[in-house]
Amino acid sequence: MSWVPLHVHSQFSILDSTASVKKLAERAAELGLPALALTDQGNLHGAVDFFKACQAVSVKPIIGCELYVAPISRHEKKRIGGQKAGYPIVLLVKDAKGYRNLCKLSSQAYLEGFYYTPRIDKDLLKEHAEGLICLSGPMRGKIAELIMSEEEEELQSELAFFQELFGEDFYLELTRHRMSEEQMRSDRMDRESWLMQASFDFQEKQEKVLRRLVEISKEKGILTVATNDSRYLKRDDWQAQEILMNVSSGEPVEIWERDAQGNPKMRVLNPKRKVQMTHELYFKSPEEMSLLFTDYPEAVAETVRVAEKCEFALDFSSKFYPVFIPPHLEGTKFTPKEREIAAEGFLKKLCEEGIQKRYDQHALAKIAEKYPDKEPMQVVRERLHYEMDLITSKGLGDYLLIVYDFIAWAKGQGIPVGPGRGSGAGSIICFLTGITDIEPLRFNLFFERFINPERVSYPDIDVDICMHRRSEVI
Repeated sequence: MSWVPLHVHSQFSILDSTASVKKLAERAAELGLPALALTDQGNLHGAVDFFKACQAVSVKPIIGCELYVAPISRHEKKRIGGQKAGYPIVLLVKDAKGYRNLCKLSSQAYLEGFYYTPRIDKDLLKEHAEGLICLSGPMRGKIAELIMSEEEEELQSELAFFQELFGEDFYLELTRHRMSEEQMRSDRMDRESWLMQASFDFQEKQEKVLRRLVEISKEKGILTVATNDSRYLKRDDWQAQEILMNVSSGEPVEIWERDAQGNPKMRVLNPKRKVQMTHELYFKSPEEMSLLFTDYPEAVAETVRVAEKCEFALDFSSKFYPVFIPPHLEGTKFTPKEREIAAEGFLKKLCEEGIQKRYDQHALAKIAEKYPDKEPMQVVRERLHYEMDLITSKGLGDYLLIVYDFIAWAKGQGIPVGPGRGSGAGSIICFLTGITDIEPLRFNLFFERFINPERVSYPDIDVDICMHRRSEVI
């Protein structure tokens, strides 16, 4: 039976996974998986690398994210009634609209909802649910917790919310991380008797949640999917994963036990360290998942059908740069061509205004010293026309205008901006628009270091912004 991992973490789940996106893709290809999802915690940092890695080994990539939903509002930055700061759900991208929505959710989770972890809330999710598939979440999720606490009324309310919002794109996530006593002893979990018991208790809770989810599936017609919430590549990697968890918490795995005089006696396990209740969070094969879910084979098979719904592909064939909307066009309807013409005209207008502001008699006198055989203003005009022709022919006007826009905003807010650095200081257009404050003719700076007819790649403008207020500009 085939299976698609729909809940997978990589090293981009910061300090919570040891698996690289490249190794995950390669392992998926080794196992003959038709597709693979990446669902890192709160972010899409690994999406591009993951997509390319999957394409390289002919595995269908599915972009997703494990997002945390605040119990009430993402704006509420305090614990409420003993609840967690947020409860995880898994979102998978179906199409381009879904990708844009997931990007928005992830961004807002950091910008507006961050509290221990990036968080969204149900209001934000309702605004950006289109094009997304939702899995109910792992054992840490709200639905699993409500099952454990047997809060049936709230459980039904939670299920109704997600079923109404996502319809047939809402799935109940079944997880099962079984460890035998023999496996526990092999992994030396018996060094601490409480740990073995805690692991058995965890498995019992997991089975209780799983059985109730299957009941709910039958009652409400919500399909189930089998996932493994994987954090590492191979089973033996659990030790590295545990060390990583303690890097996150800052606790050493072992500490010195000391005698009555305070002298170090022997190394012992740190009782404050983080431990895993299971060592089964590795990237499993379809065969392993089928054996694990022999009683629920439909949950394994359904993962393939979920993967078939996901048709989004990142487009690397073109570059998608932002365009500049001139102030007089804001709030109006216009064609792409009208905007392009208006933006070019706006850039020329800025340059003309810049000539009046920047080139007083003193500045022109300095140019005359450098170019004694020409009228100073003629030198300025010739350089401006040369640069403008090259910039417009290469379609770089929008690029310069966007840089002009955020620098002008920063200066308007009283945020210090550097005078110019790098090749951009050689452009008279950068000088005239206020991007730089270095007059290139006086210092004999070459525009061709910035842009030239043979250069294929985009030019770069180095901008120095006051470190204390840089985030405002970003």
